[in-house]
Amino acid sequence: DYPVVKEGIENLMWYNTKTGYYYCVLILFLFIFGLVRWLESHRFGYYLRAVREGEETAESLGVSGRAVKLAAMAISAALTALCGAFFAQYNLREDASMAMSLDMSMKFVLITVLGGAGTLIGPLLGAAVLIPLQEYTRAFWGGLGGGVDLIIFGILIIIIVVKQPAGIIGIIDAIRKRFFGKKVDAKGGLADGTP
Repeated sequence: DYPVVKEGIENLMWYNTKTGYYYCVLILFLFIFGLVRWLESHRFGYYLRAVREGEETAESLGVSGRAVKLAAMAISAALTALCGAFFAQYNLREDASMAMSLDMSMKFVLITVLGGAGTLIGPLLGAAVLIPLQEYTRAFWGGLGGGVDLIIFGILIIIIVVKQPAGIIGIIDAIRKRFFGKKVDAKGGLADGTP
């Protein structure tokens, strides 16, 4: 038996509808998106990019590579724990196969690579393409056996990596450059500073 708790935001528990969970996830998303956007545009974001491009060079300029990596890992772990706690509350249980299965791990990587690794908006675009594609293949080709969606994803990733390694963001950048002469920056806006 589960203890009965009052339904509502104070307990993050809704019994008859999923709408409350949707709004909680939306708030989490906006918080994390805003935090990452803020980090990108401040000193710590520059330190992260400097360490990524060349740790020895960054250290020669006074940036502690070890401290930056530790801080990045701590922020990542805190945000993951926050989302994981909500995920466990939503499911009322947790086991490793729910969140850390091979399928989920591959999906995280595929979404990032497809959308554009190293960008803020890329994984959003990757998810907007990959999740509906996964549901479509599951609905129409589910009777063929497991793994059809993974084959399609594999082919899609090979095409993206060979033709446009920057992912969907790179494709959008190429289209904008060709037709409008403007380039998309890593934050999702135009390189000239306009949103």
